[in-house]
Amino acid sequence: MGCSVSYGPEEITIGAVTQKRKGKDSKKAELANKDYQDRIEFLLTVPLFQRLPKDEHPVVASMCEGCKFKRNDQIIKQGARGEEFFVIRRGQAEVFVKKTNGQKEKIATLKAGDHFGEGALLRDEPRAATVVALSDMHTLKIKRTDFQALGLHQKLKFGRRVAVSSGKKFSKAKDPVPKTAEDMKLITQAIMSNENLSVIGNLEEKIPSLAEVMWKEYVKAGRHIITEGDVQADFFYIVHEGKCEIVIKDKDAFDDRKFGGQKIVMGVYRRGPESLNPLAFKYYQPDELVMGKKMRDWCRFAVSWWHTFNGQMGTDPFSNVKTHVRPWDVDSSLDTFLTRVDVAFEFFTKLGVDYYCFHDVDVAPQGENLQEFQANLDTISEKLLQKQKETGVKLLWATQNLFSHPRYKDGAATAPSFDAFAYGCAQTRKMLEVGKKLGGETHVFWGGREGFATALNTKVKSELDHMASFLKMATAYKKKIGFEAQFCIEPKAREPTAHQYDYDAQTVIGFLYQHGLEKDFKVNIEPNHTTLAGHDYEHDLRMASALGMLGSVDCNAGQPYLGWDTDEFPSDPRKALLSMLIIVQQGGIAPGGNNFDCKLRRESTDIEDMFIAHIGGMDCLARGLLGACKLLQENLLQKALDTRYLSWQSPLGKKVEEGKASLEEIEAYALKTPEPATASQSFGELALLYCAPRAASVKATTNAVLWVLDRAHFKEILLRASAKKLEEYRGYLDAVPLLSALLKEERLELAQALVEMHFYEGEQIITQGETGATFYIMFSGTVDVYKDDMRITTLEASMARRTTQYFGEFALLEDEKRAATVKVTSASARCLVLDRDAFQALLGPLKEIIESQKCRRQTDRFSQHEEMEAQRGAALSPDRVKIYKQDLARVGLLGVGGFSKVELWQHTETGATYALKSIDKGVIMKYRMQETVYSEKKVMMMTRSPFLIGLVECFNDEEGGCLEILMEAALGGELLVTYSRKGFWGSMEHARYYVAGASFALEHLHERRIVYRDLKPENVLLDTRGFLKLTDMGLAKLVIGKTYTTCGTPEYFAPEVIALSGQTSAVDWWTLGIFLYELMCSSTPFIAPHPMQIYAKVMRGIDKASFPSACHGGCERLIKALSRPLPADRLPVKGLKHLQEHEWFEGFDWNALQAGEMPSPYVPDVADDEDLSNFFADPKDLPETIPYLDPEDGWDETFATVE
Repeated sequence: MGCSVSYGPEEITIGAVTQKRKGKDSKKAELANKDYQDRIEFLLTVPLFQRLPKDEHPVVASMCEGCKFKRNDQIIKQGARGEEFFVIRRGQAEVFVKKTNGQKEKIATLKAGDHFGEGALLRDEPRAATVVALSDMHTLKIKRTDFQALGLHQKLKFGRRVAVSSGKKFSKAKDPVPKTAEDMKLITQAIMSNENLSVIGNLEEKIPSLAEVMWKEYVKAGRHIITEGDVQADFFYIVHEGKCEIVIKDKDAFDDRKFGGQKIVMGVYRRGPESLNPLAFKYYQPDELVMGKKMRDWCRFAVSWWHTFNGQMGTDPFSNVKTHVRPWDVDSSLDTFLTRVDVAFEFFTKLGVDYYCFHDVDVAPQGENLQEFQANLDTISEKLLQKQKETGVKLLWATQNLFSHPRYKDGAATAPSFDAFAYGCAQTRKMLEVGKKLGGETHVFWGGREGFATALNTKVKSELDHMASFLKMATAYKKKIGFEAQFCIEPKAREPTAHQYDYDAQTVIGFLYQHGLEKDFKVNIEPNHTTLAGHDYEHDLRMASALGMLGSVDCNAGQPYLGWDTDEFPSDPRKALLSMLIIVQQGGIAPGGNNFDCKLRRESTDIEDMFIAHIGGMDCLARGLLGACKLLQENLLQKALDTRYLSWQSPLGKKVEEGKASLEEIEAYALKTPEPATASQSFGELALLYCAPRAASVKATTNAVLWVLDRAHFKEILLRASAKKLEEYRGYLDAVPLLSALLKEERLELAQALVEMHFYEGEQIITQGETGATFYIMFSGTVDVYKDDMRITTLEASMARRTTQYFGEFALLEDEKRAATVKVTSASARCLVLDRDAFQALLGPLKEIIESQKCRRQTDRFSQHEEMEAQRGAALSPDRVKIYKQDLARVGLLGVGGFSKVELWQHTETGATYALKSIDKGVIMKYRMQETVYSEKKVMMMTRSPFLIGLVECFNDEEGGCLEILMEAALGGELLVTYSRKGFWGSMEHARYYVAGASFALEHLHERRIVYRDLKPENVLLDTRGFLKLTDMGLAKLVIGKTYTTCGTPEYFAPEVIALSGQTSAVDWWTLGIFLYELMCSSTPFIAPHPMQIYAKVMRGIDKASFPSACHGGCERLIKALSRPLPADRLPVKGLKHLQEHEWFEGFDWNALQAGEMPSPYVPDVADDEDLSNFFADPKDLPETIPYLDPEDGWDETFATVE
């Protein structure tokens, strides 16, 4: 008995009849559920989706579509717009990028589990690369329309980069202790071997001063020396005795700052992926640039003729019977040899090599006598020359076989038979002519049997002299016929004679020097022969290169346990890296190359094996090349080498290297130096630069003795060079008669306000008739002085001759029109610049100083400085309508920072809303931030600009235990979040608008001598109109001259911040360039996992950074002009008009923007003054609160602006 019920679109029967179907449906549902769960789990690994709330992950999984592709299908195309994001479930794909020169470069292979096209979910922009299916593929696909239709792009959360600061107060240092010479060596080597400190320029010369202030600490086993997350990080440690371990807690490896296409390029793409196609190169890309050269030029691959095309494949020393029968190996006639030429060149071109090489007997039949052999060579060489012209394949080297024929049983050049010697000379003469005819770049000599079995029947010296004569005759004939090739001898050990004359590289090189042939010959190294000599694979390569004698490489490898020459293709990546490292270190191998003089095993019978073997060998060496270049580019080996040989940089060590030292001097040094020091472990180096939470914990695993250095002394010592520079500047001021009324101390103080600027040929430094307020001291360069368009004099300054020139000094007195024009005539001119405002901020009016002719008291100067600030600021008028905390009500949370929170508060009477920033007093005291919070208030009081968030009031909340800053609210949200959610990355329209607005904000600050130091998208807010507002003055500082504090966001650090050489307002123009790069590319140019790696990239310069297609042209040129390494060279340093006139801003209405009349390219959706929808702060991220114990010193009494 059964029944049925209608359920949805189909009828489901219930009863015994349907039990089978029910089981199938259940299994199907189970599989579907598992697939769904698998999707969710995998999508959680995608960085973009990690920004979504967890309850949205099932929604994302449900919108995935299955999508299949056939091999060679183009999935996405570079430059085309697309809306799909793909996840590979099965199969592989290749990624290609078309460079600006039109060449296509393979940059990665993707496999199951990888994803691409992530940025398409956020924005409509051209694809950054082409992705092609390498095999049949199964993928998951998500479309932007689906993703955004559900509003998921609005629910993404984006983190903030944390700014760092060096702090104002330091933990107390201890008294230094005396150091022995051994201690100094250990400290020196520890500092120099710490790669994270290598970014600091001229550190080595400062080590004695650093060591002088260090002290010892004794640590018991088990003690934590530093703790991960601790922000009171002021010390750097060197282990003197004992052991310590570094412990890092497990952390999410997801990088919160990268998303979209840029994340794929940086995170998923890999070089050298595995391929399923044995006939495809995995690493060798001939035209790929590696360290300034194409890969083909580093490798110079050549196929050797003899094992491959001489009809002997499939033989070995134990059998001459071939196992490989090729269609072209008909017989030993001349026609067969001619056919092999066609086959060989077809192979060369299909393989893609640029060179080939051969022995004479490989390419031509020997015939009945020498005359016939030479005639056959003439015929074959004509065919070879024809094929070279047709294909472009060139001859790397040729050689003569002087070992196979029975006549050479005892050698050729060293044969006891003169007839054998003569025949060898004849073969050599002919092959030199053939080599010249074919344009051979090298000529190789290898007798193979040049040696002896026993000295009892051998005149060893005579044979060596005969070999020298043989080589000298060859050299003479080469010169006679005008053959320009490089000559090389190939060493060979043990086989076939017991005593080979050419045993290894050093033996051959010694022989060449003995007979005066070292200028005419180099060596062609076969590493397989090197191992037969009992050396490591790379030994002969290294020795030959070190002696300047490495000419070419025969890439054969072998099996050391067999004991005979197996001629195998290279397959060991480590050995390949060592080999290519030597080639790269010596600058290349040309006119030699890397030839494959290898043979297929008897077991390899298929024609395809010829290709597979050569491709494998070429790929192995190409992989080695890439690894070698990485070692060199990242300085991984050089640092270790420099550290190991550091002691040779001592005066006595250099004297030895110059050949000027004596044994007595060296003995005297040894007697007073007990034992050589060894490099020691060190850690905590970031604490020397700035105050940031410790990145790891360090625990002593044994009782240990540590050397300790504190940040205060470190910075003081590094800044001593700056003190010398200031004295030099003061000397320039001493030469100016107008400033003679100043005291020496006052001129030194004034020197700190001098700013270096660079001018270039044809540029006018000052112009007659213009009103000026700036004084110039030129210390390098030449200028002409014009009055009424007539040149009246030439001024020249030189650093070498220590001569300076100055002009415009009367601008320090009062506004007056320039009396002349000064124009640069040298390639460049370098000037120190001082303006009247800076002068008066430090010392007061110069006119009054001159009139009074007496020194000014420090208190007077201070009061005038404060008065000037008040006149410039006036952000809070005394007549304003004051706002009190009790009249405000909290609306909600806007944002959180490392030490503060920002909330929206509303005035209960007017309804106006404001942003209230609160900083816990306990936090301020713990992290020594008193001066920082007062500086932020002071800066905000000095500014009033539509491009800056304005100050409203400051409160001292005694009850809540916090200091508070009330500011205008900008409810359109952060620029970073806006870009990420709306996909504005790469939009020129948006970037021009925001960069221009930021430049106006920076100009306003600079006019008030304020350096901002923390420009980034997180610190840019949008108001309800979409108008830009720069916010967060926590790191801004009033600067007359330079400041030396290390602070800001590491990705935005300028070189002078890292080098501690002093920052001026020019540091902000550097950050504007980085800001523009980020808006166009969605990441910064110097991104790296560790701060010190970022700093190393910064110090290499913006010219070394990679510029995606979105930044090409005028945009790239503008970024480089803003972020030049020398502060004085940055585009807007000499005025914002230089930025405004740049080609990238052509047609942009700067006046409309400044007047607030330019419509924003994006207007945020803000419902009312209480709308928090554009902010996504999480209460769980609120900073810690620390109980506050009032020190009762009144430090906070003057913070509030209202009672």
